[in-house]
Amino acid sequence: MNNKKGQGFIKRRTVGDYIHAVDSGEITFAALKRQRNSATITDRRRAMICLAVALIEQRQNMQRIAELQEALDEEDTANE
Repeated sequence: MNNKKGQGFIKRRTVGDYIHAVDSGEITFAALKRQRNSATITDRRRAMICLAVALIEQRQNMQRIAELQEALDEEDTANE
């Protein structure tokens, strides 16, 4: 590993690290999606980013479904 003065400790990122980076605001979701199309990253990193993007999209979809279900439940209650 390249650990020159001033660079700090360089570690391998995991899928969770990418998800946490988006959640904490360290990187935007759109920027992460753009990174997966970069020609300079390794296949391993591309796979990690693709999985992180898919998991974040799934979580967003589940949140949207929950919001829609809640709205339907409120509408059903109002119609009774």
